[in-house]
Amino acid sequence: MKIHYFGGDNPSSWPGMDMQKVDDNIWSYQVPANTTGLVFNNGSGQQTGNFTCSANHLYDRNSDKGVYNK
Repeated sequence: MKIHYFGGDNPSSWPGMDMQKVDDNIWSYQVPANTTGLVFNNGSGQQTGNFTCSANHLYDRNSDKGVYNK
């Protein structure tokens, strides 16, 4: 699973960075400060739409699920 982030001081290049697998369908990545947008993708053509980046939020392929409380 990859994350492409943009809109900040240090955006990723497409298709983005590899995320760390946490559990079955849970992945993690810490984006740089000032990031404004995110796209998740599999590196092979399947991707989400653009999401607005919010600190400590949980996302699925369809939407921002809000603050993630570990």
